[in-house]
Amino acid sequence: MSLLHLKVCCLKDYGGSEWEFVFVRYVKQNARSLRDMTLSCSNKVNEGEKHEMLRRLSLCTRLSPTCTL
Repeated sequence: MSLLHLKVCCLKDYGGSEWEFVFVRYVKQNARSLRDMTLSCSNKVNEGEKHEMLRRLSLCTRLSPTCTL
């Protein structure tokens, strides 16, 4: 998959499953031009789980220095 020109990534109903996490981590680590990544959490996710998902995703390295999550 080529991520050279991806600038914006939006995922809806993010639930924090392992495969979702792996996908988001892959995009963050390989999208050279990524500026903004937006995740909308599933309604089934409570506030504590949201904070833990954000903390875990924030620890992942990113290729683009301008990427915000």
